[in-house]
Amino acid sequence: MISKHTNRQQGSTARIPLEALDESALKSLVQSQGLDDTTQVLYQSIRESAAHGPAIRAIDRMCDPADHIDGNLKVIIVPGLLYREYPGSGADGRMLIEAARQLGWDYEVISTASTGRLVENAEVLLRYLENNSDRPLVLASISKGGSEIAAAMQLDPLGQRFASVVGWVDVCGIIFGSPVIDFIARQRLRMLGFRALFAVRRWSFASVLDMRYDGMLAEGFEAPDHINIVHAVGFPAEEDFTLEKLRRFHRQIGALGPNDGVILLHDALRAPGIVYPVRGADHYMRPRFQVQPLCRGFLRYAAGHQLSEELK
Repeated sequence: MISKHTNRQQGSTARIPLEALDESALKSLVQSQGLDDTTQVLYQSIRESAAHGPAIRAIDRMCDPADHIDGNLKVIIVPGLLYREYPGSGADGRMLIEAARQLGWDYEVISTASTGRLVENAEVLLRYLENNSDRPLVLASISKGGSEIAAAMQLDPLGQRFASVVGWVDVCGIIFGSPVIDFIARQRLRMLGFRALFAVRRWSFASVLDMRYDGMLAEGFEAPDHINIVHAVGFPAEEDFTLEKLRRFHRQIGALGPNDGVILLHDALRAPGIVYPVRGADHYMRPRFQVQPLCRGFLRYAAGHQLSEELK
C-alpha cells in the first residue's frame, strides 16, 4: 500500500512558473486544491525557478562534511524567542553551531534578550557589528532572530555597520511578521491567557506583539548588496507536524497560503536573497536529522564570496 507521504514525495502536482504564484494565486490554489497540494506546487516552482534553482543546487553540493575549508570568518548566531528558557526548541541555533564546528569555523551566539523587544535586540546586534568589524562575519538567525536582523537593517538603511558581514543564513525567519500573532490578538480570552503566562514568568509579551503581521516588520527592509543571503524555509504538509500547536496554527492561517505553522512561505520570496525550501520541515525545522546536513551548505553558500577570495 502506498502512503500519502510517498505519493507526495514522488510529486504528481502540476508545475506552475514561480512568477505566476503571487499571493492571490496561492490563495486561489488553496481553495481549489487544498493546502498540502498548494505547498507542494510552491515547493516545486521555487526549486525549478531560474531565480532560486541554481543556488539551491549549489547548496546541495556544499553539504558534504568531508569538504572542509578553513576560513578567517566567524559565524554570528542570532537566536530566537525564549532561546535561554527552551534551548531544546532549537531557538539557540544548535544546528547552525554544529555545522560551524564541522566546518572548523569560529562562532559566537550573540547575547540578545531572550524576550527582548525587536528594536532593543536589533540595537544589540548593531553595536556588536560596530565593535567586531575586524574580520568577515556570517550572520545566522533562527525564527525571531531573523526579525531582529531585519529590524537592524531598517535601523541602518545605508548598511554601514554591516560592512564586515559577507553572508546571512536566515532559518525560518519571521522577517515580515506572523499572521498567527494577529490571529491570536483578535481572540480576547487567548490573549489574556498568553499575557498572564508571560507576566507570571516575567517575560515581555510586547516582544511577541512586535512580530505582528501588520507591525514594524511589514515595512520590509533593504539589505546591502554585498551580503549573500539564503532563507531556509520549512515546507510541511499537515502530516509532517510533530507539535499539535503548530498543526493548529497551520490550519488556522491556511487560507492565507502555504505556511510552516508560523510564517507564510511566500513571504520569503519578497525578501532579498534566495529561498531554499526544506520539504517536510516545520517552523522548528523538524525532523532535524534531515535538516542538519543542509546547515553546512547554507553556511558555505552565505560565506561564498569570502571563501572564493581565500582560495585564490
